[in-house]
Amino acid sequence: MRSRPATEEKILRALSAADVLCDDCLADLAAVRPRQQANKRARALVLQGRVFREQGLCPRCRHARIVNRLPRPITPRLPLGSAVRKLDGRPWFTVERLREHGVIVRDLPGLGWVRASIGFWTSDDEIERLVENL
Repeated sequence: MRSRPATEEKILRALSAADVLCDDCLADLAAVRPRQQANKRARALVLQGRVFREQGLCPRCRHARIVNRLPRPITPRLPLGSAVRKLDGRPWFTVERLREHGVIVRDLPGLGWVRASIGFWTSDDEIERLVENL
């Protein structure tokens, strides 16, 4: 009988190579026997936050089932009309400097970015002040 860490590492390697797999395909590619063991270990990995399970289409067997995948990195999504600039690690400094010039922006916590919302309400003068003072 295989040890738990070895089986879980096989599952993670198979998902890393294939991206999305149902339990049957995962068991086959990871060489995990019996097949139910892949389901059990994948669910344990979900509790650890290392695997994500959802209803979907397995690209390997083309069956609609619960599929497994590795978690994707979180990418911040910004509304249309947002301007974002990566700064030198001091976004609060830029926010205050722009505020002194009458431009209201905010920093995105933990990312080192400054966000400016631009839309029909933004005048050309405000955009020029933003660009000049960045």
